Amino acid sequence: MRVLFVLLAGFGFALGLLVSAALLIWSSDTSTPRRVNYAFVGADDSGTSFEFPSGVLLAAPLIGALLGLVLAAGLSRFGWQLIRKQS
Repeated sequence: MRVLFVLLAGFGFALGLLVSAALLIWSSDTSTPRRVNYAFVGADDSGTSFEFPSGVLLAAPLIGALLGLVLAAGLSRFGWQLIRKQS
């Protein structure tokens, strides 16, 4: 039963790391000003930007791990187990 908790928490943590990396890349990509058709674009309000607190980058992996633990607790309550067959 403990293997299920560790496995799903690890997957949730890895997914949270991917989400925070994607947010970091996307926010740095959209926040830099660009020159388009010889016009300076990026500092005005007409563009789209994505603002989020900096704590989101740190919290996303922890939230993913917590959701993995909650899912593992729910699955183990209904009888799911990960065991190795011994020969």
